Amino acid sequence: MTLCPHCSAENEPGNLFCQNCGRPLTAAGSAAPQPDAMQPTAAMANVAAAAAPGNPYAYQPPAGNIPCAGVNPPVPSVPVVSTGNWLATILIWTLLPIVFYVAFFIFTAAGLPAWALISAVLAGGSELAFTFIMAFHRRVNPNKRTFFRAMLILYAIYLAVFIILIIVLSIFFAANLEALQSVDLSQLVNL
Repeated sequence: MTLCPHCSAENEPGNLFCQNCGRPLTAAGSAAPQPDAMQPTAAMANVAAAAAPGNPYAYQPPAGNIPCAGVNPPVPSVPVVSTGNWLATILIWTLLPIVFYVAFFIFTAAGLPAWALISAVLAGGSELAFTFIMAFHRRVNPNKRTFFRAMLILYAIYLAVFIILIIVLSIFFAANLEALQSVDLSQLVNL
């Protein structure tokens, strides 16, 4: 066991620092005493002189509250979105296209193809437009903005997969066009 020269605590052999006070232990056989960690050294005196109030080269801390490295900055308070608020948002988001699809079927049945086309476009575009508004409007709760931005990324992934699927199927059907033309569809129906 090694005794600490500062606090006389027993330490395991090979320790470089005291387990009790944390000060460095002297090497075995070393006659030179270790300086007390609390005593000022010449380097500390130079630092103290450099930081003196009258020194124009002294470090001046920046104004304001700047977070230190390794410390998390304060998080701004964001109001929590209630269940009812989420429910209303999701209902608007999902029911808006349904209203336009119903209008599409009504206009189609009434023989108004121009209005049917407009309602079909609005049915497809209303959900996307609502998602864009909720994702990028400044006055929307940040939690909702994040959710709708994630939905836009998901829409982009769906679109990319759909385009790749169309390309692959087009190549497949173009390569097998002769084989597909020779198939008798009446035999398939009568199975």
